[in-house]
Amino acid sequence: MEINPAVEIMASGRVWAESVLLAVCQKLNIELPDTIYPQIASGFGGGMGNSGNVCGAVAGGIMALGLVLGPYESIEEKYENVKVFNAFQAQFKEKTGAMDCRDLTGKDLFDPIQLEEFRESDLKETVCFPAVKIAYDLVLE
Repeated sequence: MEINPAVEIMASGRVWAESVLLAVCQKLNIELPDTIYPQIASGFGGGMGNSGNVCGAVAGGIMALGLVLGPYESIEEKYENVKVFNAFQAQFKEKTGAMDCRDLTGKDLFDPIQLEEFRESDLKETVCFPAVKIAYDLVLE
């Protein structure tokens, strides 16, 4: 797998959402105050606090898209932004087969045994790194 900035950030110890958000911000020269990043995205790992729900790469991608699109000034612009968010999610799901951490990894990270199995497996390299790369690439398309 080709290494990209989001994967490099994740490999350094950040969670999925932090990795996608920071890499996009760095690429597009969007500055976030240290008091906001990475704290704003830190709870999204493992599908939002290890709940197995929406993959952190998706959450980080949506946050990054929100920064890229900027504030909307009308309800029509808001709905245009929502279309972009929906397209991002659809493309992510098409490329990965799922949007939820539990479905992507096959693990219930709330379960201490399965969490430990995840930590000892190669799922981070085989599932999570590729998901982070896909989310990063989709945001920048």
